[in-house]
Amino acid sequence: MKDKGRYLAGKIHVFAEFLYTYRILIGIGVLILGVVFEINGSSLGCWELFAPGGETGRILSGTSRLIRSDEWTVSSSMLASQYNAGFPYFNEGYRAYLTDMFIVYGQPVRDAAVIFRPFHWGYLFLPMAKGLAFYWIGKAVALALVSFELGMVLANGKKVTAFLYAVLVTCSPAVQWWYAVNAFPDMLIYGQAAVLIIANYFQTENDRIKILLGVLLALVCGAYALVFYPAWQIPFAYIFGGLAIWIIIRNRGKIVWKKDGCIAAMTAVILFAGLAYVVLKSSETIKAVLNTAYPGDRCETGGGGLRLFLRYMGNLMFPFKETSDYGIVAPEWSVMFDFFPMGWILAAIVWFKEKRKDFLLFLLAAIQALFLFFIVFGMSESAAKITLLSQSTAGRCFIAAGFINILLLIRALSLTRFSMKLKSAAVCSGLLAYGIVMLSKRYMYGAYIGTVEGIFLTVLLCAMFLGILCMKKNRYLCVILTVTVLGLSGGFVNPIRTGIYDVSVSSLGHAVREINDRQEGIWIDATGGGMMGDFLGAAGVSVINSTNTYPVLERWKILDPEGKYEDIYNRYAHIEIELQNAEKTYFSLPVQDAVHINLNTDDLPLLNVRYILTKKTMRPDNTDKVRFIRVYEDDLYSIYQVETLEGRDVNG
Repeated sequence: MKDKGRYLAGKIHVFAEFLYTYRILIGIGVLILGVVFEINGSSLGCWELFAPGGETGRILSGTSRLIRSDEWTVSSSMLASQYNAGFPYFNEGYRAYLTDMFIVYGQPVRDAAVIFRPFHWGYLFLPMAKGLAFYWIGKAVALALVSFELGMVLANGKKVTAFLYAVLVTCSPAVQWWYAVNAFPDMLIYGQAAVLIIANYFQTENDRIKILLGVLLALVCGAYALVFYPAWQIPFAYIFGGLAIWIIIRNRGKIVWKKDGCIAAMTAVILFAGLAYVVLKSSETIKAVLNTAYPGDRCETGGGGLRLFLRYMGNLMFPFKETSDYGIVAPEWSVMFDFFPMGWILAAIVWFKEKRKDFLLFLLAAIQALFLFFIVFGMSESAAKITLLSQSTAGRCFIAAGFINILLLIRALSLTRFSMKLKSAAVCSGLLAYGIVMLSKRYMYGAYIGTVEGIFLTVLLCAMFLGILCMKKNRYLCVILTVTVLGLSGGFVNPIRTGIYDVSVSSLGHAVREINDRQEGIWIDATGGGMMGDFLGAAGVSVINSTNTYPVLERWKILDPEGKYEDIYNRYAHIEIELQNAEKTYFSLPVQDAVHINLNTDDLPLLNVRYILTKKTMRPDNTDKVRFIRVYEDDLYSIYQVETLEGRDVNG
């Protein structure tokens, strides 16, 4: 039995060494194959439920997820609009108004600024399906590789521990549920890459390489800054800044002030020049976003987030058990799978039992203390603004706190000599796992975690804790368990599919393009929900109520000249338009990022609307000022052309 165990361990070791030696080549190979076969993780297939006929690929595993609407409706529709328009920086069709496509909900643009968005490069040279594959697979490969390399730095070159870190980051629920939305994986890639560049800077004596690394640092820092999502950028900047400080202090003896100062100045100049170019080009957009009621006017003070520490276990069930029936929104509830509180336990052992001083552990603990104060207790408004955490929320900041827990775990594992006997470790792991699952069930998930699920999660977590506590003796056990659990859980969040949903292939999309080609005009979606506005945007027509990533105040003030509803429409918003002729047009705010417009049909000429997409049962009624001519009908939708009382087409 022992011989078989040694043989198996030897085979695993050989395979692991192969992966390590050829990791970059393997990553490149995976990317090439992914692009060739058009592999991606998009939930674009959901469009088939609303406009059948556009599916050009098939799902290999998993399922498309309606809940990820920001990905398959907003982001993908903006992408399709960019393809149709030739990748302009400012798109005239989306929102039926000149729209900045780079800075907010960043999309590929044929502009120098795209140098800060390397995962968009494929879109500019490849068909959409292959460009999407490059985007999805490229980010996955980059995140895995850069996480492993940083893990090697954190773990003092211990490959198994570094691989554990890479798995915990890449496959974490938060990463997978937010993949392709708000550029969360991108932030992790750029932030970790910046730390690695600084670390490698001190490992070379070659001045040319140092200069090259300085240029690369400017590019990744610029890419991080231009993610333009401060709710995550700010707390994670604390972490990556802390890691950078640790690297610099550790290598302070290698600093040659004159030479390194010049390279640092060069890096700053390149970074400033690149950011200045984008900021100046998008200045009006940035100003508009900052002046919105949401998210620009955000001033969060945190607090009330103690229960968030109990979320991570339930995340394992999200891909396999429906959440909506329990009041759970899977993406919003997703967190880093951080093995809490194991990282803190091992760090305490390093500090107090083994009496080891490690600056990085203390630095991480200090940053975590700041986050926890904000998350659990909250801050005064002035303190929140000083720390810039006012631009985040307790929930968003907790994602960063979970990342710190992972860093603490990996660093402590690399330092500690502690290893428990199997029986003692099993008892401790069991008690800890049982406590976490029961507390999670009582204070966080309720009925979502039933008796069977509770037992399963307890056993699972116990085994994973046991792997950590015995890692010194069985170094592959924890990794195999983690890869299996997170691989299954994270791997099934998004579907693995080939191809895309092509709007132009669907019957509705073809009809929309054909009608608009005959006579161009401005469209609105009046189907209810506002989702089909993004579909119209993807079809390449000018549509008012595709997702407004920032407001067109000039348009809404035509309907609201006194500014009565400005706090409602001055925001990032999904816009639902309901046609009626019983009362004056008015605006309402069902949720923070959705605007409902009860639009009087007599106001349609004020918006220069020529075409209306409605459901078949939602036919608009003629009035004394406008009439409607049906130009298309299928089993689901109708399209009406708007004419004024005088018989003159609007826009005409």
